[in-house]
Amino acid sequence: MPAAVVTVVGALVFGLNVGGVRNLLTGEGRPFKLAVLPLENLTGDPEQDYLSDGLTQEMISQLSSLHPSRMGVIARASVMRYKKSDASLGQIGRELGVAYVIEGTARREGKRVRISAELIRVRDQAKLWAETYDRELSGILALQSDIARRVTGALALELLPSEETRLARARTVDPEAYEALLKGQQQRQSLTRAGFDAAERSFNLAVEKDPNYAAAWAGIAMVWAGRLQLHFATREEGLLKAKAAALKAIALDDQDPEAQRTLAGILAWLDWDWVAAERSWARLFELEPGDATALPGYAHFLMIMGRQDEAMARITRALELDPHNITVQSFYAVILESARRYDEAIAVARKVLSVEPTSAVATNTFVQSLFMSGRFDELMARERQRTAKDPVMREAVEKGIAEAGYPGAVKRQVDIIAERYRKTGTGSSAIQLARGYARAKDKEGTLEWLEKAVDEHDNNCAYLGVSPIYSLVHADPRFQALARRVGVPIIK
Repeated sequence: MPAAVVTVVGALVFGLNVGGVRNLLTGEGRPFKLAVLPLENLTGDPEQDYLSDGLTQEMISQLSSLHPSRMGVIARASVMRYKKSDASLGQIGRELGVAYVIEGTARREGKRVRISAELIRVRDQAKLWAETYDRELSGILALQSDIARRVTGALALELLPSEETRLARARTVDPEAYEALLKGQQQRQSLTRAGFDAAERSFNLAVEKDPNYAAAWAGIAMVWAGRLQLHFATREEGLLKAKAAALKAIALDDQDPEAQRTLAGILAWLDWDWVAAERSWARLFELEPGDATALPGYAHFLMIMGRQDEAMARITRALELDPHNITVQSFYAVILESARRYDEAIAVARKVLSVEPTSAVATNTFVQSLFMSGRFDELMARERQRTAKDPVMREAVEKGIAEAGYPGAVKRQVDIIAERYRKTGTGSSAIQLARGYARAKDKEGTLEWLEKAVDEHDNNCAYLGVSPIYSLVHADPRFQALARRVGVPIIK
């Protein structure tokens, strides 16, 4: 074949992308990751950070719903560590594993907002797109949709009709309601009583300004769900208010992803309505298929249901999209423990505790995995160190070790804690005591406190069937009856 003909044929094949040849040669079509770096607050006023941080989160949410099979968008927790950071783009690219970043600034002046953004390819720091917007705050959602279109266009991603429809439905917002929403979202990040109280006031203000603002109702639901999770509210009050607010948000806008995310968690951990929870998660991932923030919770739901392979796939994706999030890593450790991969669970939990020593999830997983793998010497050393300044507990540890090794040390301690709990109702919880008696290899104590925990509808009873710590009572009819009450399979 003449060279000229070869050239023409090659050009045609490349130009038409016959058989995906162009994609193979250029890398087009391959999955990649993108990070939206925290928008810089140009006002110089830290009190205005809620706006730049909120706009960053909105941009992440918009982009994560587009082409998730090709474009993974790094979640908020992992990008916020670069706020006011002097890390180079190359360093950020390596640490997050991203091919592209979006940088930008935000400034609010009265009822207007000015946003500048640019899309940068990490490997050569080429600017692929840049634009500055000056808009009324009421049109901020449409502005965010426009940015998402421009970014995907610069990345040669052709939007699906459903994605175009999603971007086109951006509504106008009351500026004061929107500001109150962003403040509430920032305030609840503290996960403290005061933070939740402030967030509730902000979300209520948003609803007062715009009673049909679904996102604000979803925020109220998140506040009450958070209070419940951290035992800042009774189950009766918290469940009623969290569920009512989530359902109100969905009634106003059944395409609000945060409302679906919140409702799914409420239905699973608070209601133990596993069928309805799965429907809600399915709806969430239909609306926002690239939602990294929902992946850890959904992975645990799958784990609880005995779908271990699916759970591992979801948590692995969460780690890819949120690599620096301690909560995601803690959830990963739990899944490893449930899969009886104890050495790996110990390693991940140990890494989390090196960063966040007070992490309850990581601590519980670490201790239980050591116990299930028979590493009693390490556990006894830990107990001696932990009780060094508590004479009563230190004596209990030493007597228990002399009597029956590590299980004996735990038994003596947990008997003291249980007695205090019976007298005052403080210092522990029924589920914590059940775990303690399980490590003491005391079947009767384990079952007694598990029954109390289920009667109290403790959120953590959701893990009753999958946690290996309860394996010593799996065969007991009382335990099997408890698993049926919670509605979970027993995973052996």
